Amino acid sequence: MNNPFALRLNYPRFIAVYIIVLPSLIDLLHGFLDTKFGFGLVSSAYRASIILMALLIFFFQLKISNCISLISLFIIYLSALFFWYVTGNVHLFTEISTFVNISLVFVVIYIFFWLLKNTSLTTDFIYACIVKYGLYTSIILVVSLIFGIGEATYSNSAGDVYGFGTQSFYIAGNVLGLSLVLSQLTAGYLYFKTSENKYFFYFILIFAGAFSIGSRTGMAVSSLLLGVFLVSVLFNGKSSMVLRVSVLALALPASVLVGYKAYEVVTKYPRMVEKVEMLITANIRAEHGDAVKSYLDERALSHNLYGEGYSSYIKNLAAYSPKQRETATAEQDLYDAIGVYGLVISILLFMPYLISLIASGASFLFGKNQKLTSAFLFASVLMILGHSIIAGHVVFSSKMLQFAAIFIALSFSLSFSLNKTKVTDVHS
Repeated sequence: MNNPFALRLNYPRFIAVYIIVLPSLIDLLHGFLDTKFGFGLVSSAYRASIILMALLIFFFQLKISNCISLISLFIIYLSALFFWYVTGNVHLFTEISTFVNISLVFVVIYIFFWLLKNTSLTTDFIYACIVKYGLYTSIILVVSLIFGIGEATYSNSAGDVYGFGTQSFYIAGNVLGLSLVLSQLTAGYLYFKTSENKYFFYFILIFAGAFSIGSRTGMAVSSLLLGVFLVSVLFNGKSSMVLRVSVLALALPASVLVGYKAYEVVTKYPRMVEKVEMLITANIRAEHGDAVKSYLDERALSHNLYGEGYSSYIKNLAAYSPKQRETATAEQDLYDAIGVYGLVISILLFMPYLISLIASGASFLFGKNQKLTSAFLFASVLMILGHSIIAGHVVFSSKMLQFAAIFIALSFSLSFSLNKTKVTDVHS
């Protein structure tokens, strides 16, 4: 007989739900308490618990190779921290908190790689969790948009709205948009893998949530995925005839409606027109990019190799930025990573993304099985890395690092034959 408390008693699944699904509520609560009461510790406390979880696993599964790797990383970082302290003006608390923040990607990769290797957790349960995260978050966003709950995506401190979209009480619309687009892509992957119609409807609902944000990623990329998905459904032999006929009948009017609404909301706000023009010309972060290039060109070679620390970098870059601010970033992770940590540590920061791209790509090209899974993971990591390089908000965002690490760990699992194949829903 099925145990109704199986999820509660199954700690690998509990951890997966805790790390993947729970942020849909944790980040909402964090944003609500921060916005309404100025209490902004919920998200930090939650992510600290994930780090604690990884440390417990690490010490209970202590291996010499793990210790050597961890000690080596700390020596590299402490050496860089000492160099920054001697050669510049850094705040130790800011540097340590930033380092802990960017370390989250390695922490979550370690947790999931360990779970997949040593427990009964299946990769398909992880995929189902990713979809559930997107589904819950999208429902909250659509309801917030309809009833005007929460914060507008584009508004200033005076409360003036200058763009379409809502973040509800979530913080960081760019990160939210990217995470939902990845969830949308995952729902599409599970639909083609299982032919279950529920994933078709999940895909549509997550699209609605991503579009509701109003960001370029949320609107443009989710719409592109929708178009590709619907065409693929039409030509997919496993799709039911009823579904294909429905898609064929509704695709054209739905496309016209979505296109008209997109045009209407974009042209209503001059700032959104400007953003679309920048997207079309591939000039997304032009002013930031030009500023950081000038700064890095004039900076000492030693700082380009070993960095200068976060607190020093954001202050010094502000003098080169066209915006009159006390601090500035390039909002492009590769530039910001080199600016903060230099070339040496930046290579380590981007290594997981590159290795996972190679792993999933090699699995697709040379593997005999799981072609669909390999292609999906390659596309997912490529999307994350592309967003990181072009628009930022990945390497220095704890929320996105946590989400990106899951796809990286899944890509690693292809190379180590850890993909246990039984599609299982979160609630089963």
